[in-house]
Amino acid sequence: DLPTDLLLEATGPAWEVATWEAPTATDAVDPAPVITASPASGSTFGLGTTTVTVTATDASGNSSTASFTVTVVDTTPPAVAISGQPSAVSNQTSVSLSFSCSDPGVGATSTSPACVFACKVDQPSAPGAFASCVSPLAVNLSKGGGSYTFTVQGTDPAGNTGSASYTWTLDTTPP
Repeated sequence: DLPTDLLLEATGPAWEVATWEAPTATDAVDPAPVITASPASGSTFGLGTTTVTVTATDASGNSSTASFTVTVVDTTPPAVAISGQPSAVSNQTSVSLSFSCSDPGVGATSTSPACVFACKVDQPSAPGAFASCVSPLAVNLSKGGGSYTFTVQGTDPAGNTGSASYTWTLDTTPP
């Protein structure tokens, strides 16, 4: 008896360790045929589908083979974080916004290559549009005082997207 095909989420840098119950085989003469699997249970499997070949060999040297698959996927979105931003209320019309992502599916924490970023700034009465960006991002606020929202999306190599947002108020009015 073979294990069923396995579908696993990558939790390491584009890999996952796969384990399964030992396959079994019966033989009319040999009560305990030797069973091997290649790759073996407990091996590291990369993203994609790998065929595991199981061979049962009896004491007379007769053998038979069968197989099953181990598929490793990355469906987990990266964690996107904004680490540098203006104060919640600021009078600065030029700001610098820093951001990064952490993606266990590719084993990276950085501004690249873990993610490709797209950013937008929604200004008062002027919604932003996403555009490619890198950290740190310099932004000039041209719409005067009010509420501004910065949103950054990070897309990992598997196409999963995570995002983060930060909202602050620009106050340029003297007391």
